Amino acid sequence: MEVVIAVVGKVAEYSVAPVVRQFGYLIHYESNVAHLTNQVETLTAMRDGVILKIDAATRNSETILPEVENWLNRVNRTLLDKETCFEKETTAKAECCSNGWFPNLKIRHSLSRKAKKMSPDVDSLLDKKFESVACSGPPPQLGFQPIQHEGASASGTSNNVNFESRKSTVRDVMETLKGNQFNPIVICGMGGVGKTTLVGEVVNKAKIEGLFDEYAKAIVNEKPDPSKIQRDVAEYLGLKLEEEGLESRADKLRERLSGTKRALIVLDNVWETLNLWEIGIPSGPKSCKVLVTSRNQDVFNEEETRKIFHIGVLPESDAWSLFKKVAGGDIESDPELRPIAEQVLSKCDGLPVAISTLGSALRQKETKPIWKNALGLLQKPFGGDIRGMKKNVYQTIRLMSLPVRLRNIQTLCLKGLELELQTISVIGELRTLMILRLSGSTIKHVPEEFKNLCNLKLLDLGNCRGLEEISPGIISSLSKLEELYLLGSFKKWDDDGMLSVSELLDLPLLTRLETDLPPVVDILRNNMLLFDKLKRFKLIIRRKSTASIRENILHSAETFIFRSVSKLFENPGDNYLNLDADLLVAVTVLLKKTHFLELKGNNSSNDVSELHLLDPETWTYLQEEIRNNQLSPCSFCELRLLRVQCCDKISNLVPTYMQARLQKLEMIKVSYCSSLQEIFELRRSRVNEDEGSRQTPSNISQPDQGIMQIRNQTDFKVFQHLTHLFVSDCDSLRNVCSSSIAKSLVNLKELEIMNSRNMEEIVAAEEGEEAEDNNMFPHLRSLLLGNLPNLVSFSRDKYALDWPSMESIWIWDCPKMKNFSSGSLITPMRMKTDIGSGVDENIQKELEMSKKEKPDMNF
Repeated sequence: MEVVIAVVGKVAEYSVAPVVRQFGYLIHYESNVAHLTNQVETLTAMRDGVILKIDAATRNSETILPEVENWLNRVNRTLLDKETCFEKETTAKAECCSNGWFPNLKIRHSLSRKAKKMSPDVDSLLDKKFESVACSGPPPQLGFQPIQHEGASASGTSNNVNFESRKSTVRDVMETLKGNQFNPIVICGMGGVGKTTLVGEVVNKAKIEGLFDEYAKAIVNEKPDPSKIQRDVAEYLGLKLEEEGLESRADKLRERLSGTKRALIVLDNVWETLNLWEIGIPSGPKSCKVLVTSRNQDVFNEEETRKIFHIGVLPESDAWSLFKKVAGGDIESDPELRPIAEQVLSKCDGLPVAISTLGSALRQKETKPIWKNALGLLQKPFGGDIRGMKKNVYQTIRLMSLPVRLRNIQTLCLKGLELELQTISVIGELRTLMILRLSGSTIKHVPEEFKNLCNLKLLDLGNCRGLEEISPGIISSLSKLEELYLLGSFKKWDDDGMLSVSELLDLPLLTRLETDLPPVVDILRNNMLLFDKLKRFKLIIRRKSTASIRENILHSAETFIFRSVSKLFENPGDNYLNLDADLLVAVTVLLKKTHFLELKGNNSSNDVSELHLLDPETWTYLQEEIRNNQLSPCSFCELRLLRVQCCDKISNLVPTYMQARLQKLEMIKVSYCSSLQEIFELRRSRVNEDEGSRQTPSNISQPDQGIMQIRNQTDFKVFQHLTHLFVSDCDSLRNVCSSSIAKSLVNLKELEIMNSRNMEEIVAAEEGEEAEDNNMFPHLRSLLLGNLPNLVSFSRDKYALDWPSMESIWIWDCPKMKNFSSGSLITPMRMKTDIGSGVDENIQKELEMSKKEKPDMNF
């Protein structure tokens, strides 16, 4: 009997326990899902914190640890799994079955079971703690720009190793490096002869042949700093020298260089013999190799294992050949220009750096006066003395910015350069200059000499972050100026002793302006004449504000999601206006020319905007301003993209009184507007009761409630340029547009409607209208309808839909949609359909039956 009881108990254990566990999933559905949701929220915050640390480490050029990247990948997969399994629609289905009265036990069981099984995995991810997410990155790689075989290299030195004398030297140095007999190896020659260029070629070849495992470099200069040499070499080796004393650092560096790895140390521009041992560089025959450049042939002369290579100037034929390549043009074939060019070349004394510098300055300048002017400048006496370099050669190099000194030039571009005040002031002598671009340079203030640029038409000082001073009278003196670029640089408008906005009124030809302007209403209003004459502008008129972390994250997400949208409007000629909403009244004259408008409200909690996204309060504000005739009749007439998000107060996106202004719209995107009832308001007007009997046009009916309705709105041909229309999460919308509007959208190419629970049809018939066979959306290429639980049909009236350009139709989660359209539908054979869950199977059949071969028009 005991045996039977034991057996029965065991059977019960194995049969009842699983059943109890399955019922447990149903009983604990809410707690299991809630627990997982809390875990995922904590995990998401933890992941975001790790990402912030990773971003900081990446900016510091550190290497992210593999275990951190692995953990982050696992977290992202887990979060994606949770989002996929527990999306809102699935959770909603778990609440009730199809009759709407009882919970859907099957889905509840499945979700509870998934939540229970995912929970331990999330716990394991939460238990992981990282003391650090990154380690120090790899040391910098020693690199020399490859020699360019046409013209000069970017560094200003020439293609001097392309000549046989240089090639043979490179071969000899390479052979010396391969042996163990000589160390150090010295490349010697006067300044500008091309020593560093030759060493660069040697290093590049050594890398290709794999002669060394590590490469390091230090620039020594006339007054050597042993501590700096140590730091520079150690940085290339990835060695941290934390010791304070020079000797202790030398010991550590010497130990590192005496290891098993083969190392080549380049010491550039050495003037006197260095004690390499005291620095920490072993220099014996079997130690690391040391390659030296110097103007002094006696450096390291006491070293018995020293090997020296002398570099001379280029012979006359090679010098002329190099000069032709760099200067370009027809200096050899032009009988008048060649003698002058030969005299100019003679001032270089065969030094490649001088030849390259001078040739680059005169490149493609084939007029005789320019070359004569250059020769005259080179013939002026120079009293300086540079050790190791001939005086006249240094005079040539000193004039490396020769185009700035030349007369009659009209365009000068010095973008992104470090400019000294003296150099900038010299620009003021170029009275023939018409275009001056200094964007991204280190200019700190505009010199008074700029007043001499009486022919200047374009001045570009954009993104000059250090530009803090523009004195009064300088800009206004440029009477021929047509374009002024100051965006991202000067911001001290109207400060004491600074440029004022009103000064721009003295520029009669100014039509293009890009700058930050002061957010002061009085200043802006007093300069309406300036704004009126502008044809092209990019203006930012904003108070300083600090965005919260959450706003920054949301802004990044918006930028990512709508990146493809922005590409539709990448036109450098587009006008852009960015300002605080309450400043709008001061710049209304600009609105009629604005293509992209970015407005920021000051009191909105959802103040997330991007390029042309309007915040929740602003669109309502603009509608009221237009209704009350507070804005210019041409305001927004150039607007091409309208995006409205989270505006809960609007019932009409585009009221009738705004439609005439927005005829150039190409894209409309509206989302999360819970009160929106119409995208395009139907044209209606009220009539007084005592006027109810007056005659009206034939296309207008007079229903009850004193409303006069225009039946045939196609007479107005609105929004003919609209190509993209996106609607999402607008729960008060019952349709997208009326049939008359639909027939006007003759160029619409993409239509996407999603997540709007009260949407019943896309195109609605107008009251009293008789269905016609006129086609609507004739150029439609893509249609997406998703998560529209009350959508019955594309249109309940019998409209003929002929879409020869249709490429794809996507429909999902539209359970009430039993037929696509009540009228006829014609699509091309190539059209692709993607019908997801929650859609009647007849829809797929109807779309397939709509496909027709394109008729043969060649008859």
